[in-house]
Amino acid sequence: MIKKYLLPLALLIGIVWDVLFWKKAPGISFPVFIVICLAGAFFLLRSEGIIPSKANFLLVGLIVLLAVFTFIRKDPLTNILSYMLTLLFTAILAATYHNSAWTHYNLFKYVQEGFTVLGGLIVFPWKFIFFESKSSGEVNPAQKRSAILPILRGLLLAVPVLLVFTLLLSSADMVFSQRVEGLLQSFRIENIGEYFGQGILALLIAFMMIGLVKVAEVYGQKTETSDLAVKPFLGFTEGATVLSAVMVLFSVFVAIQFRYFFSGELNISQAGFTYAEYARRGFGELIWVAVFSLLMIQVLRTALKIETPKQRKLLTGLIVGLVALTLVILVSSYQRLSLYESAYGFSRLRTYSHFFILWLGLLLAGTVVLEIMNQPRAFANAVLAASLGFVLTLNLINVDAFIVRQNLNRAEQGMELDAQYLTTLSSDAIPGMAEEFNSEAYPADIRSGIGAALACQNERLTSEAQDSYRNRWPSFNLADWKARKVLDDNRTSISQYQILSDDYGNAIVMLDGEEFYCHLNIGFD
Repeated sequence: MIKKYLLPLALLIGIVWDVLFWKKAPGISFPVFIVICLAGAFFLLRSEGIIPSKANFLLVGLIVLLAVFTFIRKDPLTNILSYMLTLLFTAILAATYHNSAWTHYNLFKYVQEGFTVLGGLIVFPWKFIFFESKSSGEVNPAQKRSAILPILRGLLLAVPVLLVFTLLLSSADMVFSQRVEGLLQSFRIENIGEYFGQGILALLIAFMMIGLVKVAEVYGQKTETSDLAVKPFLGFTEGATVLSAVMVLFSVFVAIQFRYFFSGELNISQAGFTYAEYARRGFGELIWVAVFSLLMIQVLRTALKIETPKQRKLLTGLIVGLVALTLVILVSSYQRLSLYESAYGFSRLRTYSHFFILWLGLLLAGTVVLEIMNQPRAFANAVLAASLGFVLTLNLINVDAFIVRQNLNRAEQGMELDAQYLTTLSSDAIPGMAEEFNSEAYPADIRSGIGAALACQNERLTSEAQDSYRNRWPSFNLADWKARKVLDDNRTSISQYQILSDDYGNAIVMLDGEEFYCHLNIGFD
């Protein structure tokens, strides 16, 4: 069945991709495409008796869930990460389709299998199309070529003949000439280069579909699941010295945190700094410190020569101690970020960092548990689980709606609202903005800022509705649909905030005599 139907299925997938994505923004098209690909591959492999293992049904569920989230949300990073995890889990599913060997992979095995899948995507389609032997009962390839080549030669010879007769007939009959012109105009022959590129991309998608199915057929049934072993090359003393030196450095830093940062404003002022300038900086650098510490631990854990039980216990102690210090540093980073958010409000970057710290902390704690259990190979799947948890968290909290809630809560407590920042958020933010705009809990100036931001968002969505790249059904997005519905329901109250243009053509709203810019580039902060 695979030999007979894989090529037609792959070509169909290429056509489906062209219909769903060519010159169209991603929307409902992505989950539809993923489901079609999964269903086609499943039934084709099932016809050969190849079915996914029970553990891999979890992967299938996660692939579909993440794909659906890209249709529900509009926050850029949330969707990018959802796309990436969807494709990553699809590759893992193909490589371990029947044996679910990924549950036992270490980090290096994942890297090895990644190159294996990449090679399979390149090699298997060529092998299948041109070199794979045909089953009995099929026509010999040489016989097929001998039958097809005369037809191709005949078509090639017919082209100039048809061209001459078409020109003569068009000159003889005005109606026939009109029909020929209409046909040429509908084909838009001036776009032949674009059609060629479109066809190449569709064939590339079909090519990759063949590769994925063949990877699942060939590699996904392997019973060998041993880890890829990396031979230790670094002496235990050298590695322990590195860990000890880093622990000393971290201990000094942690001691300073307890003396100054965690103890409040008095000690900091004695050191010559204000609490605000000391506490509100450095959270990003401390996140990187935690990430690099985790990477260093894994590299040393793999590279060290551990020859005795005593050395293993000592290494475990050093790792647990270093992770404990790193967790304190991470707490310092989280507290600094919280103070920064309290002072200046929430932004996308701060929100991403906020939840990334939490999942990084869980990963560090998991590293300690795995080290104590002597299961370091499970670290790769721990990273995968933490990454999945982080992406699902971003999807579930709805990042842009979360930012609106937090910043308006600050405004309700008398703090300044950066209403202009609300114009930079996606459609995810609009229902929450409209709800707060209709609330009586805010003073007039706050409600005016929200109203101006809603007017700007309405102008953006109106412009997108006229864009052929975004207004066709494959680009349908639930967040955009909900936002447009909310804006329509509040059209009367929003209409008082008229969109004007400044001297440079920028869209603005006039608020109390001041220009409120709709599309100001605020930056990624």
